[in-house]
Amino acid sequence: KQIKKDKSLLKFKPPEFIIPGFQKCGTSALLDMLDRHPEICMPKSKDPIGATSEINYFASRFGLGKEWFLSHFPRNSNKVHGIKSPNCTNDYPRRWASEVSAARIFADSPNSKIIFLLRDPVERSFSAYCHYKSEGFNDANQFKFIEFVKNKTPYKDLFIIDYVERMSFYYNLFSSKKILLITQENLINNHEEELSKICSFLNVRNIQVPRLLHHTGEKRYNKKNVLFEDEARELLIERYKPMVKKLSEEYPIDTSPWKNFN
Repeated sequence: KQIKKDKSLLKFKPPEFIIPGFQKCGTSALLDMLDRHPEICMPKSKDPIGATSEINYFASRFGLGKEWFLSHFPRNSNKVHGIKSPNCTNDYPRRWASEVSAARIFADSPNSKIIFLLRDPVERSFSAYCHYKSEGFNDANQFKFIEFVKNKTPYKDLFIIDYVERMSFYYNLFSSKKILLITQENLINNHEEELSKICSFLNVRNIQVPRLLHHTGEKRYNKKNVLFEDEARELLIERYKPMVKKLSEEYPIDTSPWKNFN
């Protein structure tokens, strides 16, 4: 019976690329842009809990099984299949999520291509706070952003992400040729050039896809009305400086648009 079950999975084509992060860096917008490409398929989640754009199999939904995961993808499709799942690099509250998710992806799909979206980490941290505030998560409505930055809340480093540390788990498993780094800033400001780079990476035709901007929660709050204290910005810049320096020197990524560090 188990053999028959496994063979049935061959009817479904697994994803050939994965966007594992990072949170608040434009992964939802990129998903919708790529889904408009006639040669790419980005299936929606069948899980009634959580965002429909995130199947999250390699993160929080791994227990639902591979058959459930593969059932999201069309049978006998000639399209390039992909998924996005920022939870694969979101280590809060599970400090092992990035490492385990990377290992699961490699064990299941060692030939998958990986696309990371990165953003000025200072702006990303504040955007994450605004998102949590709009959703009422982790007492973001109770505490000011500066209190999170100073770790004066029960949620230590909730909005802090070390890109280098979390990507290292993927670089340790996948060939660097299988990994593409894109910044949200360049995807917005140099849309055609960056999209061309992504299409080439995925081996699909380079066609014009409209630029999309997604602002999660924009209907629920005005980001301009959320206080971003100068002290919080200064503290975050100092904290992130070593990481940004390492990214600039050792990784194929252009961090020049990150205004807090140039």
